[in-house]
Amino acid sequence: MLDTIHGDEEIYLHAQEAVVKFYLPLGFKKIGERFFEAGIPHWKMVKK
Repeated sequence: MLDTIHGDEEIYLHAQEAVVKFYLPLGFKKIGERFFEAGIPHWKMVKK
């Protein structure tokens, strides 16, 4: 799925802080500031 992103398409996700390191090698970047969802720290991430 990640190899089918074209042009200006983007994928956003809310990654739990403990698994951000999983998404970084896949080309995702952290954006914004850390936030809490259901009491768990998260980061918004995007892949362009």
